[in-house]
Amino acid sequence: MSKNMGIRVAGSLVTLAALAACADGPIAPTAIVAPQSPSLAVVIGTPPTVRRDLEGQVWVCKTSNSIIVQESFSFTFSATKPGGSTNPDLLPGNFSLKNGECAMIYAIDREVSVDRYAVSVTEGAMPNANWAFGSASASSIPTVFTNILSPPVIAGQTISDVGFIHDQGVIITFDNVYTPPTGCTYTQGYWKTHNNSFKGGAKADATWQLVGPLAEGETFYLSGMSWFAVFNTAPGGNQYYTLAHQYMAAKLNQLGGATVPGPVATAIGQAEALFALYTPAQIAALKGSTAPRPTFVSLAGILGSYNEGLTGPGHCE
Repeated sequence: MSKNMGIRVAGSLVTLAALAACADGPIAPTAIVAPQSPSLAVVIGTPPTVRRDLEGQVWVCKTSNSIIVQESFSFTFSATKPGGSTNPDLLPGNFSLKNGECAMIYAIDREVSVDRYAVSVTEGAMPNANWAFGSASASSIPTVFTNILSPPVIAGQTISDVGFIHDQGVIITFDNVYTPPTGCTYTQGYWKTHNNSFKGGAKADATWQLVGPLAEGETFYLSGMSWFAVFNTAPGGNQYYTLAHQYMAAKLNQLGGATVPGPVATAIGQAEALFALYTPAQIAALKGSTAPRPTFVSLAGILGSYNEGLTGPGHCE
């Protein structure tokens, strides 16, 4: 090889010669650069165009509607020849990107290789509940591949069968939507005392009215008692009440507009299903690890962390 390839980023030259231009065969580099260079400009939804400035390279870029929140997103990839033939050089890999970053994940010898390849990339689970998958797109899909490879398939957070060749490269972009958390959470102690039934002078919180027409006087599932009465029953080792207290606080926080992370929403739903099946007396009769007692304990812990501000939008000051 007689020439090197470089990309100018933020005023400095990042040399990728050892990674791409002078490679003896396919490699999976991990160099990450911000997409500030014109050659790596990311535009969602643009028609596919041939990118000869990325000869023999596969780049993955991460974008979102938020330029403030910087969390790491995980990706996995694999590259194959058309037809799925195996090749020891085409090894699967994994990498991570933050919003606004691009990584060259694959490169082939652009002057020697005549092989055609296809790459598949999958974005992992969202780093927290406020992220949602937006879209995936691939630009620079060589038109020469039209009759050789099937069009790329986008299924959820995977884009597969994206074609590239030694003299044409490709950029795959994953775009996500970030929704800032709203509200804050109060502990069970707040909700026990901020209602019309509590005779302690605390101002009633209007959120109680969203529980039902009777507010804190609504019957709590199969307990035979009101929400207020359940709230003011000491658990005494009965995990029914331990979970009920945390559930009621979490539900009121949710009704009050606090963002509910996915795991917390799942725990709320599971608690509701348990309360629709069991009475306090039935759970009181259970000891140790007898099912479903451990589930009551686990769910109470998840909801307790949410109410205390350890997860979710944070505790109300």
